[in-house]
Amino acid sequence: MLKKSPLLLVTTTVVALSVSTIILANETIEREFTVDAQGTLLLKTDTGKIIINTHSQNTIVASVDIEGPSADDFEVTFEEKDKGLQIVGEREGDWSGNNRVSVSYSLTLPENYDVDLFTSGGAIRIDDLNGNVDAKTSGGSIGLNDIVGDVDIHTSGGSISVDNVEGDIDAHTSGGSIKVSFQRELAHDVDFSTSGGSIKAYLPKGTAFDVDASTSGGYVKTDFTVDGKVTKRAIEGQVNGGGKELTLKTSGGGIKVIQR
Repeated sequence: MLKKSPLLLVTTTVVALSVSTIILANETIEREFTVDAQGTLLLKTDTGKIIINTHSQNTIVASVDIEGPSADDFEVTFEEKDKGLQIVGEREGDWSGNNRVSVSYSLTLPENYDVDLFTSGGAIRIDDLNGNVDAKTSGGSIGLNDIVGDVDIHTSGGSISVDNVEGDIDAHTSGGSIKVSFQRELAHDVDFSTSGGSIKAYLPKGTAFDVDASTSGGYVKTDFTVDGKVTKRAIEGQVNGGGKELTLKTSGGGIKVIQR
């Protein structure tokens, strides 16, 4: 009969006690600022998802939720600028091992406002904005809905969803699918690309546009009639007499251009 090791029992007890002492800290920061219309929100954070909505008031309402064992080591600063508001979220100290934190920014802006956003790890979502959008994340999805303004969005690892955006669009993901939907005729050139995912683009029946769509590892299909070159992996030409250019590129997935 094997004897139980006293050392093993002691070690196990110490580990259990160590685990039980982990405390999950929680903090919510709430701030409100009066701003001029048509200003700019600058937000840069070391981690965290960003959610933006709008209202008809000239105020920015910010709520930041910080959770996790290292919540006390994450600092958020607000600085009012001549043309808007700057928000910075920074990790402090050594962030190796069990130093974990979850951060979520929820902001309500004036309807007419520009945004310049960067997060090192988190999704970005923006709804109902009249303004230019510059948004980048190193690891998360990006979703835009009902935007009037020029758009420049990039993610290093997530999907992109764009619905009813009017303006120049430059959208790229290094590892995710793209879905884009237009509600009316294209008034600007738009460019979507992914290094590893499929692309689906929806346009109203009868839309006139130029199309340049190609894939390195899939197929390209459309139910529009194209005047130009149509092959298994590329479509280039005019639809309904041509117009603004729709550019779709993927290195590893299929492309569909679909009539609504």
